[in-house]
Amino acid sequence: MSSFTERTRLSLREELLEAATRLLPEQGFTRLRMADVANAVGVSRQTVYNEFGNKEALVAAAALRTESGLLAEVGERARAKGTALEGLRDSLEWTIEHARANPLVAAALGAGAAADLLPFLTGAKSEPLLHSAAAVFANFFAEQTSLPMKKGRILAEQLFRLAVSHIAMPTSTPEEAARNITELVSPHLVSASDER
Repeated sequence: MSSFTERTRLSLREELLEAATRLLPEQGFTRLRMADVANAVGVSRQTVYNEFGNKEALVAAAALRTESGLLAEVGERARAKGTALEGLRDSLEWTIEHARANPLVAAALGAGAAADLLPFLTGAKSEPLLHSAAAVFANFFAEQTSLPMKKGRILAEQLFRLAVSHIAMPTSTPEEAARNITELVSPHLVSASDER
């Protein structure tokens, strides 16, 4: 069991991330100040620096926290369906629809101050998001098919990239986008499922 001190630190970290997530859609990366986050929680600016080191690390952690909330639901939805393809299609549709509706994601994709957050979601600073999302899908493939883990991770990473593309440039409904992505990867999953 974790100590009281550790639980307190984790609680404070969560409060700081929650405050940053609320402030980022309006202020974006450039305008966000560590003092704003500190004031929102009622701690000193130095406390925020002590916890995250710098603003970039704080924003990256807020983006990862936002994604983790979405991915928890994605994993559950994928496993709730009868087949790997059905689970994949449903989870992709939910992801595309709900990511577009998320205030932080929507702000990053917009033209306002928060547009400077886009690299944390889709650019050079998004690697932690890519790895965590790919892990969710790769684990799902490992549970549902006989797809080798290495191939599953490659497929999962490409799926995430496709989903992000549909989130960032919505030219179809979430249902259509999910159906198209699923049809694209279905030969890999169907053959792997047949081998089980």
